[in-house]
Amino acid sequence: PENKKQFNTAQIIYRQFLCTGIHFGGTISAEHGIGKKKSCYLPLMFGSGSISEMKNIKNALDPDNLFCRGNIFPESCSVV
Repeated sequence: PENKKQFNTAQIIYRQFLCTGIHFGGTISAEHGIGKKKSCYLPLMFGSGSISEMKNIKNALDPDNLFCRGNIFPESCSVV
């Protein structure tokens, strides 16, 4: 994108693309997992309860948050 407006428009289109894929039974991740670029969109596929359970499992297996920091559960999201 050449400017902030184009970036915001691209984010809106990208979100619509992801929602369409989910609607037709797809996922927003592939063989390499969700990753940093798509982690903010995880709530589109799973409810807050499921995400909370995932966080609990991650914390139990990695209490010091050493593995893949920020790949699944970002500290903050700025998606449209």
